[in-house]
Amino acid sequence: MEFKVGDIVKVKDIQDLIKRGRCDEELARQMSGVKFKINAFLIKPNQYELKAKTGLTVYCYEYEMEKCEDIENESIKNDRKDDKVMMELLPWPELEEVGKVYTAGAKKYGSNKWQNLPDGYQRYKGAMLRHLTELEKGNDIDPETGCLHAAQIVWNAISMLHCKMEEMSLKNNVCNG
Repeated sequence: MEFKVGDIVKVKDIQDLIKRGRCDEELARQMSGVKFKINAFLIKPNQYELKAKTGLTVYCYEYEMEKCEDIENESIKNDRKDDKVMMELLPWPELEEVGKVYTAGAKKYGSNKWQNLPDGYQRYKGAMLRHLTELEKGNDIDPETGCLHAAQIVWNAISMLHCKMEEMSLKNNVCNG
């Protein structure tokens, strides 16, 4: 049977694990009837790290577990299996610093006017490199805005991404329209 990270499984035969010395009676009691989520693949072939909602972590081989097809009263969400973007991984403290750059720019130039800068990609690339140069010189804070130079670099990279995506969208519309 093929297992993937995120699959819900249970241990097939806990008594067999005890007989083979893979777990003791106490761990067997804790594992009995528990549904685990495959958290990671391990280095050993066909071995997985399993985590339960209780916080219990166990390591099992493929032949020691089976998928739970009948998950009752549990929320079913397929975001991992459906390969959705894992937005929860975004680093919020760092994004807040980038948000401060957006705020400083909105105060100085107006909200969202950055999106319409002529030759934006090249100009944002130049600004990004200037902030990178300042950061490399050991200057952490941009004296004009009070923002971190590192956050200014990220902001300019996002602006460049915006310009590139706009360019790609225009090309697709011309080609498909």
